[in-house]
Amino acid sequence: MGWYTDANLTIKLENDSLLGDITLYAKWGSVVYTEYSTYVAVTGYGGTDTTVVIPSSFNGKPVTSIGDYAFYWCSSLTSVTIGNSVTSIGGYAFDNCDNLTSVNYLGTIENWCNISFSGYYANPLCHGAKLYLNGELVTEIVIPSTVTEIKDYAFTYCSNLTSITIPDSVTSIGNYAFYNCDSLTSVTIPDSVTSIGEDAFFSCNSLTSVNYLGTIESWCNISFSHFYANPLYYGAKLYLNGELVTEIVIPSTVTEIKDSAFYNCSSLTSVTIPDSVTSIGDYAFYGCDSLTIYCEVES
Repeated sequence: MGWYTDANLTIKLENDSLLGDITLYAKWGSVVYTEYSTYVAVTGYGGTDTTVVIPSSFNGKPVTSIGDYAFYWCSSLTSVTIGNSVTSIGGYAFDNCDNLTSVNYLGTIENWCNISFSGYYANPLCHGAKLYLNGELVTEIVIPSTVTEIKDYAFTYCSNLTSITIPDSVTSIGNYAFYNCDSLTSVTIPDSVTSIGEDAFFSCNSLTSVNYLGTIESWCNISFSHFYANPLYYGAKLYLNGELVTEIVIPSTVTEIKDSAFYNCSSLTSVTIPDSVTSIGDYAFYGCDSLTIYCEVES
């Protein structure tokens, strides 16, 4: 253990009074830290412990990142605690950590939403771990209004998440944001959201209620990157401002019904489409088995 001048931890630092800037590598316990001029990164792990704590600071500097492959194939790891100074986690950082069941984040939901994950396996939740905030299990989340986007992979595989409310400060939901949140039953989405990324709600098999805080016009304007991006995909009921949607009259201000707009919407029984609509996207009403569609004809 101690300070090293090479990434392989073979050349130990013998003189603490080095002149000029230099990148140093540290190994304290089984976690490998790399120290830069203003921050520290976790770049590796060489132990077999079941629990790892990544602090908010190390040697007086913030720990801001967990590097690519940092905990790759740490099969003994069952619990990880992450400080709130971490803002990015690299590719495959937690890949093949199959026994990782608990992630304790020492920060707020706002902090968590601001982490940049470089893929599925960058997120320590990727094997179905439970997310805790400061030791408290997360089940129902209300995103604060200081958040402007739900980033890619933010809650992917979060097994304990049951409901989420998104504020009107958010304009986009990223790729795979809620991928495989199989306990998620309800989501509230504001009309400020204009795009939902690829597979954002894929494998959310328990999602039965989508409450949209807006109008049918604004719902029709959401860009779904794929039908798995639509939270209705698994047959959820659509609510507008808390009221169940069964019969819809599309307003004449709408000119296009976008791809997958009402995909598998189980509550929908009738839709009236005005002559202002010139195109209906792919899979717009796919799976709406009880639906009758009425089209206005230009007089």
